[in-house]
Amino acid sequence: MSSRPGMLTIRKIIRVFLVPPLVKSNSVNVLRTVFVPAAWPNQSRHHSTVYPRVRGMGSPAVSAAARHLVVFDFDQTIVDVDTYTTVAQMAPLRGHALPEQLATAPKREGWVEYIHAILQFNYANKITSEEIRMKLQSLPLVPGMPELLEYLRANRLRLYDTVILSDANMCFIQWILEKFRLSDCFLRVFSNPAEVDEKGHLLVGRYHEQTDCQLSPKNMCKGRVLQEWMAERERVTGIAYESVYYVGDGENDLCPGKRLTARDIFFVRRDFPLARKLVESPDVQCAVELWSDGIDVMKRLKELG
Repeated sequence: MSSRPGMLTIRKIIRVFLVPPLVKSNSVNVLRTVFVPAAWPNQSRHHSTVYPRVRGMGSPAVSAAARHLVVFDFDQTIVDVDTYTTVAQMAPLRGHALPEQLATAPKREGWVEYIHAILQFNYANKITSEEIRMKLQSLPLVPGMPELLEYLRANRLRLYDTVILSDANMCFIQWILEKFRLSDCFLRVFSNPAEVDEKGHLLVGRYHEQTDCQLSPKNMCKGRVLQEWMAERERVTGIAYESVYYVGDGENDLCPGKRLTARDIFFVRRDFPLARKLVESPDVQCAVELWSDGIDVMKRLKELG
């Protein structure tokens, strides 16, 4: 998912503070946020979440030796459907046909503007943010994903840091993680900023603006986000990961995959777009392993120790 210039303009873009307690706003749980102008400085760390129970930075209980980073995409990697497509289908399922300009979802660029327009159409047809939250929380996780995430949570002090890197948005991800009680599995969540405003309407902004990476949409280069955060984490904490295990399914996961090294593993979901894309563009330095469910990934991580 990404953003298409000129389709719609969101006047206020949101940055998400670190350590986000939930607050009540119009009966919808939202992340604590601050509004900033649409043209913000290029500081992507503000569009992420730290969960305080798993930060462990400087804690003697967290082993800095031989730590591994596990990176997850979200849609169709953790949750077994596309969240934006799900929200786009809510009005038609109630008998409200989408207007022609919204009937076809973007191929690559324009996802942030598209979901903004879909949300406005939903609100015009009396579909509330609370109903959207409930719909998203009814979605299933990928089979075996709860077991995989529980394994990572149980071993986070000894072996693993786990993050989400997604082109969905912070609210959608937070709502689903809360439903399945998975929030504390993740050290950080990197995604497009989002907030429910005073009218009860969800606003979604762009993570950043970039044109350097042709493999990525303009609103989020996952490879850049990952590399910059890893470098900052090493500078601040001294933790340099022995290996990175990247778990994804979509074409926008190809950029971070190409930045992995020979000591890393690219876990690619079988029969999904990323697997097909790698057939066309197989030039990655890391090992590539196909997976169908979370158990496949968990078994391999256990083998690696």
